[in-house]
Amino acid sequence: MHAAWLVLLLPIAASSGWFAAISSGKKQNSPRNNKLSNNYLKGVNFILNDQPDKALEFFITTLVVDSTTIETHLSLGSLFCRRGEVDRAIRIHQNIVACANLDAKYRFEAMLALARDYLSAGMFDRAEKLFLELIAANEYKVKSLYCLLDIYQQEKDWHKAIQTANNIKLTINDEEIDIYLAHYYCEIATSLIKQKDFELAAKSLYKALSFDINCSRANLLLADIEAIRGNYNLAINHLKNIKKQNPDFFVEALLPLANAYRALGKDKDFSIYLQNVLQESAGAPALLLLPGQIVKRHGKNYAINLVANYVKKNPSIAGLHRLLEMNLNDAGGTNNENLTTFYNVTEKLLFDQPVYKCIHCGFSGKQLHWHCPSCRKWSTIRPIYALNNSESFYATMQTKLVEGAHTCKC
Repeated sequence: MHAAWLVLLLPIAASSGWFAAISSGKKQNSPRNNKLSNNYLKGVNFILNDQPDKALEFFITTLVVDSTTIETHLSLGSLFCRRGEVDRAIRIHQNIVACANLDAKYRFEAMLALARDYLSAGMFDRAEKLFLELIAANEYKVKSLYCLLDIYQQEKDWHKAIQTANNIKLTINDEEIDIYLAHYYCEIATSLIKQKDFELAAKSLYKALSFDINCSRANLLLADIEAIRGNYNLAINHLKNIKKQNPDFFVEALLPLANAYRALGKDKDFSIYLQNVLQESAGAPALLLLPGQIVKRHGKNYAINLVANYVKKNPSIAGLHRLLEMNLNDAGGTNNENLTTFYNVTEKLLFDQPVYKCIHCGFSGKQLHWHCPSCRKWSTIRPIYALNNSESFYATMQTKLVEGAHTCKC
C-alpha cells in the first residue's frame, strides 16, 4: 500500500519543492519555507498512514491555495481522482476554484478537473455548467465539448448531442463525429417510430445517411418503417443496400428480407437471391435460411446434398450442425441416437459463444448494441462470424427465426 502511495505522491513532492530539498540534503533558509516543508511532510505522512480524510482536511485548512502551493493542491486532487476517490477530489478542486486571487490559468485548470469529477460522480448538471463556462471563456474548449458530448449521450439528449457534435466539427477535424451524428439521428428516429411518427422518423434516418452513407442501422430502420407501411418492395431495397454498405451487418437484414419476400408471396425469389448470396461469399447466415427455401422447391434430399457439398467446401460447426439437423428425421435406431448426440454437442458449442464483439475494447455478447456498453464507442460492435468466421451466430439466428424479429438493442 505504501509503495503505491509513494509512486502517486511523487508529483506532489516534486511540485512542492521539499522533495528536491530533502533528497539533496539542503536546508530551507526561509522560516516560511521551513514551515511549508514541515506541513508538506505532515500532510504526506497522513496519506502514507492510510488516513486520507485527515490528509485532505490538513491540506485544505493548513495549506492556503496560492502560487506556491497550487501545484500541490492540483496534484493531490489528481491523486484522489486516480484512486477513484472522487468525493475527495471534488473537495480539493472546489477549494481551488473558490480562491478569488488565483491566477486565471490555474483556476481554469481546476475548473476542468472539477467538472470531470462531477462527470465521474454522475452529477451531470454541475459538470455541464462548468464545461459551458470553460467553452465561453475559450479555455479547454475541445476537451469540454467532448465531455459535454459524453453527458448528453448518457442522458440520451440527442438534440443537444447533435448541437455539440456540430460544434466539435467547427473546431477540429474528427472523422468519427459524422458517425456519431448518424447514430444520434437514428436514436431520434427510433423514438419517433415508437410514437408512430413514421414521416419524421424517415426524415431523421435520411439525415443520418447524409452524415454516414454506410450507416447500416439507418437502412434497417427505414426497412422497418416501410414494412410497417406495407411497402415491402421499398423495405427489400433498403435491406439489400446493407450488403453494399457494410457486408458485416447483412446478417441483420436476412430475417427482415425473408419476411418482406413472404409478405409479397415471393418465397421463390428470396430463395434464388439467397443462393446468389451464398455463391458470392461463403458464410453461415445464408446457409441457415437457404435449406428451408430449397426444400419447398426441390425436396429435402436435394437440400441436404446442397448443404453437404457446401460444408465440404467450407467446413464449419454451423454447417455441420445444420446438416445434422436436416438428417435427424431420416435416421433410425442407433444412427439416430448418434446423430442426436452430435447435434446436441454442436448446438452447445454454438450457443455458448457470444455473437457480437466490439473491435475497439473486446466487449462481447449476444445482442447487437450500436453503442458499445463498455468503451462507449459508436459502430464498433460487429457480428463475430464476420470477424473471425466464427459460427456462434447460428443459434441466435435460430432464435430470431422462432421469434420472427431480429434481436437489436439500440
